[in-house]
Amino acid sequence: MSIFWQRYSSRTIIIGLFFLGACHLPPPEAQFSTMESKNVYAEPEAGKGVVYFLEEEIVGNVAFSIWDGDKKIGGVSPGTYFFYQASPGDHIFWSKSDVKRSFSLKVEAGRKYFVYVTSDMSRTVARANFSPAPEQIGTQAVKKLKYSVLTEK
Repeated sequence: MSIFWQRYSSRTIIIGLFFLGACHLPPPEAQFSTMESKNVYAEPEAGKGVVYFLEEEIVGNVAFSIWDGDKKIGGVSPGTYFFYQASPGDHIFWSKSDVKRSFSLKVEAGRKYFVYVTSDMSRTVARANFSPAPEQIGTQAVKKLKYSVLTEK
């Protein structure tokens, strides 16, 4: 092995591991805990719709805080979910780790919505992807996950 390869390959590996590890850390605003003892399921409250956010992926350690406009509503990490009682109307839900991603949802009173949150680690930056799911699939998925609760400092 040449001196060049020995010198620069080890530096490249160390720097690469540093950046890869940094991308897997939860963002500083991700302040939530997981309830492991029991799961909680919700029906829509009177005059509201309920939106479930789920992160099934167990690979990596990317946590995402989720916002509705300027209000932090919860967070997910691998293997967790939470739900949010939303007023009817148009909502823009978003998350920002390294890059801000958002999606729009028109909420109707009395309905349940399920949204998968997955991590996209392309180009060594963590991004949240949002994907709506049919109610039947979402209902089955939350039974396998742990309920996440937002905690404020």
